[in-house]
Amino acid sequence: MSMELKSFEENNPPDIRISVILPHLRQYWPNLNESDIKFHYHGSYNVFIIFKKTIVRIPDRDLRNHFGINLLENEKRKLDVLNDSWVKSPLFTPNIKFPRVEKIHNKLPIPFSAYSMIPGVSLERLYRDLDFKVQKKIAKEIRLFLDFFHSGEFLEIYLQHFPEEKGNSPQIYRNHWEKKLEFVRNKISRILTPLDRKWLEELFEAFLAQSECFKFNPTVTHGDFDSSNILYNPQTGSISGIIDFEDCKVGDPAVDMLFYNEGPHFQNIIRDSELVGYDSHLSERCRFLFARTCVSYLEWGIIHNRKDMVSYGKRRLKVLKNLFPNS
Repeated sequence: MSMELKSFEENNPPDIRISVILPHLRQYWPNLNESDIKFHYHGSYNVFIIFKKTIVRIPDRDLRNHFGINLLENEKRKLDVLNDSWVKSPLFTPNIKFPRVEKIHNKLPIPFSAYSMIPGVSLERLYRDLDFKVQKKIAKEIRLFLDFFHSGEFLEIYLQHFPEEKGNSPQIYRNHWEKKLEFVRNKISRILTPLDRKWLEELFEAFLAQSECFKFNPTVTHGDFDSSNILYNPQTGSISGIIDFEDCKVGDPAVDMLFYNEGPHFQNIIRDSELVGYDSHLSERCRFLFARTCVSYLEWGIIHNRKDMVSYGKRRLKVLKNLFPNS
């Protein structure tokens, strides 16, 4: 089972010119020239590489505001806690490294963060070309990370730093999806075909009707944990880094296990943990969370008048509807 559709971010051009950001970056790198900056990627952030060794992330135009700044600051604070805790963990492996945000500058018109470039490339780009044994090895490395990240030990450490998240209960989680269904019915459904509308609304309704799905133990979650945010180093044959922690929070661990594009054998290895007591309805939540990924693009596109995202969201919905025809 895989998505026969390239990610929106893969073909998304930058929304800010290098000539615009250059004066701001020169406050930290005085000798920086336009030729030293290379565009890399545009998702929630415009990602640039400078001097072939530093990643600079500038929020998307709709995030160059206080909300976007908070995301950058949230990521830095949580990475600091994770890095300190991970080093102390008996599960630490030197093959997995995490970026530390070196600069956060929220007083400039253009907020950005930067960290030293991690060797490796997005696993998403290489996965299908890797040998099965290598794929299996990578899945085990990811599970090793999740064994710690989803552990009660790390949750306890995390909540000492972010006690405001203690209230992120399964009931609040359910309330979140109930509100999301309201948005689907009131805003998204009106731009869909009758069959697409029916499939999407029934997807939410069927999920919310399963009360057992909301009896899980919350854990710390990455929030955007897929192969695009996992770096793989072909020279070592191992994971070299995990990036993009701005959505990190206490929540449903299922959100970090949506590896449908990588196939069932990959998913089974990741979910088969002897250290974390995942509930028996994890798979149902994973299925729902992956099937509704079109909603994020449709919602953001509608709210911010982004026709390109709405168009992609519609195409993604049709692919997902074929993958999950009985949802």
